[in-house]
Amino acid sequence: MKPLFLLPDLGGGGAEAVTLNLVGQLATEGCDARVRLLRDAPVKASLPPNLTVNGREVRASASGGGRREARGLFAAARASDVIVGALELRTYLVAVALGAVCRRPVVLWLHKDLDTFLARKRASIRWLYLTLLRAAVARCDRLVAVSDGVAEGMWRIAPAHADKICRLYNALRIDAIDAAIATATAKPAWWPEDRYVLAVGRLTWQKGFDVLIDAFARVVRQDAAVQLVILGEGELRDTLQQRVRALGLEGRVQLPGYHPPYQAMTHASVFAMSSRFEGLSMVLLEALYCGARVVATDCPSGPSEVVGRGRFGTLVPPGNAEALANAIVAALTRPVGGEEAERQREHVRGFAPARIVPTWHRLLRDVAAGRRPSRANMPERSA
Repeated sequence: MKPLFLLPDLGGGGAEAVTLNLVGQLATEGCDARVRLLRDAPVKASLPPNLTVNGREVRASASGGGRREARGLFAAARASDVIVGALELRTYLVAVALGAVCRRPVVLWLHKDLDTFLARKRASIRWLYLTLLRAAVARCDRLVAVSDGVAEGMWRIAPAHADKICRLYNALRIDAIDAAIATATAKPAWWPEDRYVLAVGRLTWQKGFDVLIDAFARVVRQDAAVQLVILGEGELRDTLQQRVRALGLEGRVQLPGYHPPYQAMTHASVFAMSSRFEGLSMVLLEALYCGARVVATDCPSGPSEVVGRGRFGTLVPPGNAEALANAIVAALTRPVGGEEAERQREHVRGFAPARIVPTWHRLLRDVAAGRRPSRANMPERSA
């Protein structure tokens, strides 16, 4: 089995990391998987060992444009058994075009809730995006959504092709988390001396850190000793820092940039996720596995599924700073005990590669063989 995964670049987002980890794990299932990049960009994503990107085993590589790269892309497609457009939307269009020219089946992989993602776009942009998306879905053989909520959103967008859509959760590298915690060095300089609330993610509108900072201003009125740490980088760094200063939270809120989060997760009093929309939210899974008390927005979509519909964390409405603050204050008074932490870890083990990757392998085999979609991993459609 030779699947070809297409990515725009290795810019370091969560979907890129999930794709690279899946490609690496598929080797354990006997797959000779390859990754092809569509453009040059700084390589920020963590690369698994022995990963083949653009025809070479590399630690960091990217492909530019031009005829030579185009020939390499067509050659890689012809050498594959199935082509996977691994990130919306550009790779979808390239995947279905390559599939048509090279006569290869195509799988599309959807990582986010499109309803919320497109809500802020201009009407003309939404129309163009949805037109191109529906055309790609019509020409693909299968579409994999990362959560039930993402699948349901895709059903609404392309109801005529609902039989192609299935849900496969992303696989979490639990062994990598264990190794990172075991080999953690001394605490970095930014590490708070007091109790702290932790958040992790790109500093973008999607992640809702503006709402989290507003919520934290309410938290410190009731708990003056707690601090907030947001690990990540992004275009809203200056805006968020201005918000911190405007609320008088200097010294109480830290934005130290991106750092490996697992050690910080194990010591956090609360892990807070304030996103406006998600696909699945791997950082929630990581925080649960690390034993953190979790507070998350019940945004579309994925967080509710990750926390077991509220069994393993508190859910609040997205964009509601007061509700988020109240949930954080309550969580600060209830540290996770040993038995509860083990229940969280057992829940997260359901997302381990041993549970997820064989299903991916079967799906790719079925698509390559031209078999019809199975009803397995297809969530029940709501009325």
